Amino acid sequence: EGSNVSLPARAHLSMLRSLLAQRLREAAKGSSSGGPSQSSWTTPSLPTTASQTAEISQKRRRSAPVGRSAAKPRGRIALLSSRKTAAPAGQHAISGGLSVAEERTVSVPVLRQYELFKRRFDAWLSDSARVHTLASAEVNIVDYLDVLLLRNANYGELEKSTAAVIFFTPGAARRHMPRVKRALNGC
Repeated sequence: EGSNVSLPARAHLSMLRSLLAQRLREAAKGSSSGGPSQSSWTTPSLPTTASQTAEISQKRRRSAPVGRSAAKPRGRIALLSSRKTAAPAGQHAISGGLSVAEERTVSVPVLRQYELFKRRFDAWLSDSARVHTLASAEVNIVDYLDVLLLRNANYGELEKSTAAVIFFTPGAARRHMPRVKRALNGC
């Protein structure tokens, strides 16, 4: 098949091929016993909507993984299952971390970026001997933004750093941090 054939069309072709093969096998069996009756050659109902076609192709993809082990988790599940935490499942939030449900509010690439920016923020906190709590979050973020500005960071890095710190600080919200808003507007 050419590469210009769409996935739904491939699903139709595959289904028609398997149906034709089945009918030919039935015809071969029936020819020795008098031949197949005309009623056995009725046209099957083909998928008519895009969702039915997508469902067929999705079933085919699940049944035969190509080039990858079926047991190997991918994407967010791999990231979440690979993280090393002391808390058992269902205990992440109470131990000060983020629950799996909270982490699922952002995509895997964004979560990785947030973790990078949060590690940088934590390194700055430890270098400047500060403690990060909900009460001190706004002051810490504003001071960290000053440090980033002095390092010639671009606006995107300032924005992402702020978003990462707020994301990993339970109870923090940007709308409750007027100094952070003002600092980002001034950049």
